[in-house]
Amino acid sequence: MAFVGEVGMVFVGDTGLAWREGLTVMDILKELGLPEGYPLADIDGRFVWKKDWGVTAVPDGAKVRFHWVIGGG
Repeated sequence: MAFVGEVGMVFVGDTGLAWREGLTVMDILKELGLPEGYPLADIDGRFVWKKDWGVTAVPDGAKVRFHWVIGGG
């Protein structure tokens, strides 16, 4: 949590991004210019499917990762 006058941050890999109230997973993807093909993300280890990115808020200080899902037989 940021103190008054401080800017909070979220992290995607080694990249920091300024946090703001209501920041969503989809906001992060767009602001960093990442490809939209990822089907899955995680916020501090909690998985979030792509269909929920626009409504899933990311807390201050969170670590976010985007994942490819690989299947096979």
